[in-house]
Amino acid sequence: MKKNLLILSASYWAWHNTAAQNIEKFYKEKWFNVKIIDLVDFVWFFWKQTQSFYQDFCTKYPNVWDVTYNILDKNIIKKIFFSIEYPYYQKNFDDLINKINPNIIISVFPFWWWFIKNNIDNFWKKYKSWIVITDAVSLHNIWYLKWNYIDKYFFIDDLSKEIFQKKFHHKTNNLITSFFPIEKKYFINKEFIDDNKIYILLSWINYKYSNNLLKLLQSENFELNIIKWRNKEDYTKLKKDYKDIKNFNFIESIDLKENYKNIWIFIWKAWWATLSECIATNTPMIIPDFIPWQEEWNIELVKKLWLWIYEDNIEKTIFLLKYVNWNKMIWNFNSTKKENSCEIIFNSLEN
Repeated sequence: MKKNLLILSASYWAWHNTAAQNIEKFYKEKWFNVKIIDLVDFVWFFWKQTQSFYQDFCTKYPNVWDVTYNILDKNIIKKIFFSIEYPYYQKNFDDLINKINPNIIISVFPFWWWFIKNNIDNFWKKYKSWIVITDAVSLHNIWYLKWNYIDKYFFIDDLSKEIFQKKFHHKTNNLITSFFPIEKKYFINKEFIDDNKIYILLSWINYKYSNNLLKLLQSENFELNIIKWRNKEDYTKLKKDYKDIKNFNFIESIDLKENYKNIWIFIWKAWWATLSECIATNTPMIIPDFIPWQEEWNIELVKKLWLWIYEDNIEKTIFLLKYVNWNKMIWNFNSTKKENSCEIIFNSLEN
């Protein structure tokens, strides 16, 4: 008889849904009925409104976001916030649980725990409840639920797990390092890095940085691949200005997962799904920018584990591309990634 799995996610940045979809694929192969619920759709009145400006808010007003982040990190403020916003939707969540009758609930986005807690308080617990923490290093208070509401917590790396344990004085032996959930077929163990081949993804990267980088690289012996993705304006301008540079390739779109085997040095933002995919495929990154108090902690992990390099200075970036021995990073990638990441989560059913 098939078991029922309910995955709770949210369309805030890409990595939460990426984790949810990868878990979904693995569990379906294990004969589970799987349902993913997006918080943006479920709590439509509040989250639909915030989703539209959240990204701009973080980027344009980092100091305000800094204050907001730290206020919400306090336990009492967290309780007040959830008690005001969530009760209206609790009945819908309880009805959802009764309809799906899940054997397991896996949350990959932190705000869902309030519904889980209240459902357990109001009824008896009929399911296993897990949280896959899709952040690193800075573990916000909203991820944590005390007592026995959550059966297992899963972490991207050991350092984040240790920080979580110390911050919340967590004593229960239910913290597991699983790495970011990625399909096993997408792991690649490159034995060396061809440091002459560089890819830059233009989306969310400042035009001034991209233009200056191309300006300096046109006289260097690198093969540079410029990917448009969701940045048509910058892509069009750069392609017009540098169309005659023979070692520059302009690419409309690319399936990153299918092409990491050909991506040797990757320049882009500090998004967790992408960072984890680069670890999984032994692909060094240069990160020129990040959103304060959103992607900043990803940069902290970069520095501590030396998995990629954060550098926003163009001249220094060129120096890194010319002189860094990227092959030294391969050991760090191999010691951090877990090819059976989805399986580790699945096997926890038996423990």
